[in-house]
Amino acid sequence: MEMKKILLLFIVCCFAITVNAGNSKIQFINNSADSSFISAQVKIGDSVMVQSLGFRKATAFLDFPYDSILDITFTPQFNAANYTTTLDDFDFQPDSTYICFLNGVGDISKYDANPEGLPIGLKIQISTIPSPTTVNEDSIGLFVMHGTTDMPSVDMQNSGSGFILKNLAFNSLSNRIDREATIGNINVLSAGGSLLLSTFNTKFDTIGGQNVVIFFSGFLSTTANQDGANFSAFAAFQDGKVFELRNVTSVKNLQSIVSEIKLFPNPVKNTLNIGFQVQKGTILSMEIMDIGGRVIDSKPFTFIPSGKFRDSFDFNNLPSGLYFLKISDNIGGISTSKFMISE
Repeated sequence: MEMKKILLLFIVCCFAITVNAGNSKIQFINNSADSSFISAQVKIGDSVMVQSLGFRKATAFLDFPYDSILDITFTPQFNAANYTTTLDDFDFQPDSTYICFLNGVGDISKYDANPEGLPIGLKIQISTIPSPTTVNEDSIGLFVMHGTTDMPSVDMQNSGSGFILKNLAFNSLSNRIDREATIGNINVLSAGGSLLLSTFNTKFDTIGGQNVVIFFSGFLSTTANQDGANFSAFAAFQDGKVFELRNVTSVKNLQSIVSEIKLFPNPVKNTLNIGFQVQKGTILSMEIMDIGGRVIDSKPFTFIPSGKFRDSFDFNNLPSGLYFLKISDNIGGISTSKFMISE
């Protein structure tokens, strides 16, 4: 059988994956938040399959001869330095389904390190997934990809119920989670459940019976990452459509009580000033937490009268990085704001 090639153009790097002999399906998802990389071109031989695959975009599932050599070549937007990495051979099988992610950044010296020390350089992540024909019509086969370089490992739970996955690290794809399509919100928490990072609406009641990939994208701290894209979550469908999940991280009653939260200066070196408007007198506490959810400093529950509120936290010898201010009331309301500490 004549050998063919699949070519994916992105940035300056070359990868070759030797595969064995038939046809399979593969979906490509571009999730590299490095702003110097704009789009990709997907080819089989000389035939263009996808003219331009931009950031946070996906292809439909594409047929490809599984007995090919899959070459992936990346090209920069500008005249940038070459990046090199190694991709192990991937053993494609006939009549199988795959997802190919591009995660990470090119010049890692320009970006914040992963809080758990995981590599953040560009990487091709290829995973085998079950066929969507095994998904019930009133359910979805949910996969979750952690693609946010400066975010710790995360847990996910259905709002008001149990966890659906735990300890998902950067550049990892979860196993398939069979889930009712009509279930609403999912909480994303730092691993161990100590810090709520975001809540997203994941109600897919019109697309039951198929696989859906949710991927975390962008940066928790844009200022430490070349003013890149803000952290968010996206859903990629089998036909290549991608949409941003609605962030519904508003917690019971607190937004109507506390507003106009301001943290300054940001980044901060020594003293963080806090200001917000209290609509009506209430009992509040404040906590400073690191990216792993560890409490660094706190102020206990205190009655705060209505009007403008001012306070501050002093920091000594804390390492630079991303931190959070968590404001809580005594009936379960929470508001979380992020800030940077710089040396």
